Amino acid sequence: MLCETCTRVHLVVFSSMLIASSMSMASVSMASAGGSLNHGHQRAAVRPPPLVLSALPSLSEAAIPASFDWRNVDGRSLVTADVNQHIPTYCGSCWIHGTIAALNDRIKVARDGQFPDIMLSRQVAMNCVHALDDPEKKKPPAGCHGGDAWAIHSHMVHSPLPDETCQPYEAKNGVCDPSGQCRNCFHPDTVANPATPHVDYTSKGCFAVAPGVMYGVKEYGGLSGEAEMQREIHARGPIVCSFAADATFMMDYQARLVEGVYVDPTYFGAAAANHTRAEVDHDIEVTGWGVTPGGLPYWVARNSWGTYWGERGWFKVLRGANHLFIEDDCAWAVPDLSAFDANVAAREVGAYVTGEQRQMADESSAAQVKAHAVAAVAAASHAAAQHAAAKADAHAIKGKAAEAKLVEQAGAKEERAEAKAAAKAAQPRPSAAALMSLAALDPRRAAPQPAPKGAQPAEYTLLSPAALAAIDPRRPADPEAEEVAEAEAADPDLHWSLGSFGRAAACALVGLAGVAAWRATAFSRRARAVEGEAVRAEWEVAEAIYKPM
Repeated sequence: MLCETCTRVHLVVFSSMLIASSMSMASVSMASAGGSLNHGHQRAAVRPPPLVLSALPSLSEAAIPASFDWRNVDGRSLVTADVNQHIPTYCGSCWIHGTIAALNDRIKVARDGQFPDIMLSRQVAMNCVHALDDPEKKKPPAGCHGGDAWAIHSHMVHSPLPDETCQPYEAKNGVCDPSGQCRNCFHPDTVANPATPHVDYTSKGCFAVAPGVMYGVKEYGGLSGEAEMQREIHARGPIVCSFAADATFMMDYQARLVEGVYVDPTYFGAAAANHTRAEVDHDIEVTGWGVTPGGLPYWVARNSWGTYWGERGWFKVLRGANHLFIEDDCAWAVPDLSAFDANVAAREVGAYVTGEQRQMADESSAAQVKAHAVAAVAAASHAAAQHAAAKADAHAIKGKAAEAKLVEQAGAKEERAEAKAAAKAAQPRPSAAALMSLAALDPRRAAPQPAPKGAQPAEYTLLSPAALAAIDPRRPADPEAEEVAEAEAADPDLHWSLGSFGRAAACALVGLAGVAAWRATAFSRRARAVEGEAVRAEWEVAEAIYKPM
């Protein structure tokens, strides 16, 4: 913790830097100081005496940590949800929101964050808590007109509050009757149904119910000053403090942030004399403290203006200088959880129509129902196990079928490759001379170029029918024909010499050979297509045989 001397030195240096640059803003703060914004704090002229039944926190100043925050205790948050006092309409109920927020968080701290989060009904406090200057309760409850945290603490000692689910916040003053403390409602169809239990409706479709578990206060008191605030917060949980929330704080909070901490320069030097406790008109919850990297001490506080304001509904403000009078008037209370603990221990359950808390039925009287329930659970478990086993078997069969199909496809592919290789090996291999002679008949070869002027006409040679028969792959091997073809390739005189008539005949033969080659190609493609259809038919048969169930 920073020593008091160091803090004061820091403030003097800090104020000297800011006062000169903030004179233009001072008028705004001074203007707002003259009148309240009616956030809801109304300090009572006379407060009841504190109710202290146990020892107060006594942590020494040296033992107070430099930083502490109930929002992050060893990585766990021990605060409840944020709310907004100004919806569905503006209401000066900060005194209820700040006090109830601190109680909610103290309940969570006392229960070490266990389920459930308990949030007390703000509206029931609006409807039932009277101002401290009205002990005879001759006036309506204070509600939106403002009040004092001490009034709530002292009220809850004798009149506990239900949680938020009994009566949600309406931002308006209500009546402290049974319906104003806990209610339930029916759907219009349920209201019209003759079988619906009879209830006394207090409004359209709504009726009063018993509030169930109630939460009170065992001890309460007040405190002021930095060290006392830290001791109480650290030992037992957040506290509620009054605060001077002027127009700049409300409307232009970000304009006065220094390292994320709200600092109003008009509270330093000569300008500080312009501020008085009459400006205090707000109550907030303080949950911790810390120091910025630059050495600026601050309080961690929760506001009640929604999460869209400030740091998601929270803010930091300068600590150690009673800034905006935050360290001047705070209050604490110890919540009473005895009713909640008893409800849990008794295993009580609530009724929808009445809200009455009832103990669960004796297990011995429901032995038969319990036996049926256990049997039903066992049967469902057995059925689930059988289903899982059947599903596993189906997956196994499917896997084996897929494996067999892959093996079959691989075998068929290998057989086709072997057959193709054997067929290729069985085909006769014509000699090189025969292949060279056939090349002359290929219609895809480039046409002969015109002979130069004066050159002898080119002669075209063709193999004899016997030589062609020798190299025809469709005919059986004929040694004699092969000998004729080889002899013609070796002796050009044996070739057919062609004149002009012969050349024409040769061209015709070349064309006929091209047509024959095209027809052979088409026949080969058709044969492959038929073979493919046959293979697909075999696969379909195999799939039908090995298809998993």
